[in-house]
Amino acid sequence: MSYFVFHIEDGIRKIYFSNQITPSLYLGKLISADEYLNNFPHGTFRNNQDNVIKQICEAFNSGYKCIILEAPTGFGKSAIAITIARTLRSSYICTA
Repeated sequence: MSYFVFHIEDGIRKIYFSNQITPSLYLGKLISADEYLNNFPHGTFRNNQDNVIKQICEAFNSGYKCIILEAPTGFGKSAIAITIARTLRSSYICTA
C-alpha cells in the first residue's frame, strides 16, 4: 500500500513518502484544489490548513490512495478529514 504522510510539529511541516503507486484517479478525473477548499466545513482556515489540503489534493492526483496526517491538538485535522470526505464523497477516516 502506498501512503503520503504529513507530520506537523511545532509549526514545521515534514512530509514523508512511501513508494508511489501508479497514478489512479478517483472517480476517473483529477480533482482541483479549489474543489477541496470549497468543501471546507468552516468559514475560515486555521494556520496552514489550506496548504495541507492543497498538498493532499496533489498527493491524490499523483496516485497516492492513503493519506496520514499527523498534527498537534487544535490544528484542525477533523476539519481537513471532513473536507476530503465531502470532496471524494467516500472516505475512511480514522482519528485517535
